[in-house]
Amino acid sequence: MKVVITNTVAFNAGDAAILFGAMKLIRQAIGDDAQFLLLDRYGKAPGKYFTDLNFDQFYITPFEDRRDGRFTKLWKRFEILRTRLRLPIMPAAARRNVSIFRDADLVVATGGTYLVEHYNLDSSFLNLWLAINSGKPVCLFTQSLGPFNSARNIEWLKRIIPRARLVLLRDERSQRHLREVTDSNNTVVLSDAAFALSDLDRLEQARKRHFPGTSPKIVISVRNWRFPGHSSPRDALAAYRECMRAVTEHLVRKYHATITFASTCQGAPEYWTDDSAEATLIAEGLPPDVASRVTVDRSFRKPNEIIDFLADMDLVISTRMHMAILALCAGTPVLPIAYEFKTEELFSGMNLGDWVQNISAMSPADAVALVDRYIGQLDELRPHLVDATLKQRESAFTAVGHLRRVVDSKN
Repeated sequence: MKVVITNTVAFNAGDAAILFGAMKLIRQAIGDDAQFLLLDRYGKAPGKYFTDLNFDQFYITPFEDRRDGRFTKLWKRFEILRTRLRLPIMPAAARRNVSIFRDADLVVATGGTYLVEHYNLDSSFLNLWLAINSGKPVCLFTQSLGPFNSARNIEWLKRIIPRARLVLLRDERSQRHLREVTDSNNTVVLSDAAFALSDLDRLEQARKRHFPGTSPKIVISVRNWRFPGHSSPRDALAAYRECMRAVTEHLVRKYHATITFASTCQGAPEYWTDDSAEATLIAEGLPPDVASRVTVDRSFRKPNEIIDFLADMDLVISTRMHMAILALCAGTPVLPIAYEFKTEELFSGMNLGDWVQNISAMSPADAVALVDRYIGQLDELRPHLVDATLKQRESAFTAVGHLRRVVDSKN
């Protein structure tokens, strides 16, 4: 059975974790003979790192090149008009995506957070529309999306969502966002597909671990964030960096910790961002006695390699949500920092919402106090962390039944 997964970004190991989890669930639903073709925003380039996967180019509209000017605006209007009227004129790259969709048995739009309005949504909507009109069953995998205020985006949703066979959402808030703009009974709320990568034996072993009395190994994940909607994004970013420095200094001086800055977005020069650059800026501001116990890791790792890497750690403090999820999959405790609502929704759903720090509301003193409180209660919290992760894993696997019904209805 031919399965096309579209809108992937495999250079981002967090998105790759969603992709790997989705492929695992799809295989369980339709069989190990599933043949995957991945339409990636970076075309065939991720094949350099994922040599066993088959990539092709996801169609990106010209007006997503960050170019301004009259040509871009005119092209944008033409593209939207052409799509709505189903005109046969379209770029060769778009025609190739249509041909790929028509040759598939199932089209899956990858999960993630690409349908929120502080990103450009044009290519994502256009690609979904082309997939829907290919006549093949289309499923949207585990998403966090919305809220939607743009009239054009709402119109796209009204055209696309009701015609999808299945829309998997990661949280109730995303479901509310959809219900505010379109009536559809094809949505299901379940856990992020990346939780399917967790290992039962490793999670059970994690119950027996204890936070070491001295010299714990701690990973900190940071990212550059633009703070959309903030009155002063530059000041907010500076405050975030100071918080991360304060936490690092505290962990080294009080607990004699060894700190490694690492992330799901690093080590791939082809990708648009590298979190190790942000980590370097933070590390360069540390006093010498602290800096000597801090390493900035720059390696690219696949999702399962990240899980193996984190399994050897005593604690993860994570700004990237999928670094947090992969830590949980590894059985390693995680203290999350939320830059979008998806992280707050995830940990609230695990009854761990009190431990989430909002990136826009952090202060050095509060961040340090929360870290101390978390470490102080960690051995008590550990069984709950494992149980909550197991529930997320179980929820993720419920996608299998929903996918089987889609495939069976096609046949």
